[in-house]
Amino acid sequence: MRTQLAFLSLVRPLRTTAPGAAAAVSTTAFAASAVGGSGVSGFALGPALGSMPGSRKRSRAVSDLRCAARSPKEPSGILIVNKPQNWTSFDVVNKVRATLEKYLRQHEAPTAASPPAGVGKSSSGSGAGRRSRRFRLRVGHGGTLDPLASGVLVLAVGAQYTRQLWEFQRGRKQYRATFKLGSATDTQDCTGEVIARSSFEHLREYDVEALNRLLQSEAFHGAIVQRVPAFSAVRVQGERLYDLARAGKADAIGELPSRTVYVFEARCEAFDARQGTGTLFVDCSGGTYIRTYIDDLGKALGTHAHMTSLVRLRVGPYALDDVSMPCLQTEKELSNPEKILSCLQAVSLTAPQPASSPVAKPPSSAA
Repeated sequence: MRTQLAFLSLVRPLRTTAPGAAAAVSTTAFAASAVGGSGVSGFALGPALGSMPGSRKRSRAVSDLRCAARSPKEPSGILIVNKPQNWTSFDVVNKVRATLEKYLRQHEAPTAASPPAGVGKSSSGSGAGRRSRRFRLRVGHGGTLDPLASGVLVLAVGAQYTRQLWEFQRGRKQYRATFKLGSATDTQDCTGEVIARSSFEHLREYDVEALNRLLQSEAFHGAIVQRVPAFSAVRVQGERLYDLARAGKADAIGELPSRTVYVFEARCEAFDARQGTGTLFVDCSGGTYIRTYIDDLGKALGTHAHMTSLVRLRVGPYALDDVSMPCLQTEKELSNPEKILSCLQAVSLTAPQPASSPVAKPPSSAA
């Protein structure tokens, strides 16, 4: 009986200070559930209240009441980003997560009842503070883009969508890339160190049509086998390949893994035989490395080649030139929580995507 009276002394001030009928109802329900039955012993608030000193009982009960009253709705949906150049895909994910988490902490719903004087704070802080420190929003991306690349990056926000990111990783993608003949780099793009040089004088008579005939061959169209580049996010022996390559341990791996990908369409849009430069459009399955595709193209031409720029134009139904599509276009918008929330889309991830690739599941999407 003494324990019940002590607990009701906590509830009464809460009821009198609660703003509005809703708070009174929630406080009454709280009291009824706590005192009902054979007493407060049946009310679970973590550690038993009966085992705590009186002041700690009141602080713990008020903290847990606050947490129960707070239920801010976490954002959930698909977010389309035009990835800035020189950002990694995880840079974008971390930026969006940090921006939204900060916004959610600052805009948590107010408590349903104000605590009695001297009761609302404890040595470990309020329940809301503890919750904010524990809170971590789930954000992931639907296919890696190299730091050099820009273009469509699909992000999933919230557990419902991050669990189904594979729907985007396997989806069809479109790219526009530029290349340079005459040299190969360790990264297969212009960010790496030159590891080989060769002449392309024998290609002076080549034009766009000649290159397109090559791109229609079995080596560059349909199902093709690519060897994963040393600088990639693929895991081998539990480590990322790019970590091993940067540490000078790539040779210890032995033969790099290969994968089968599918090229639906590839065409040369421009080619300067004298400068050895050109532009490609590639429509392919998830997991295709465009820089590896260009490296292989250089070898087929009897020289070397590396990628100089890359833009991802489309991922599944999301296209960069679709003006009707809400999209984060600038670095500044990645720091604007209101803009991020306005661009979130609730979509069905279980519906089949158009023209999915007929190849097996790749380890990850890539550029």
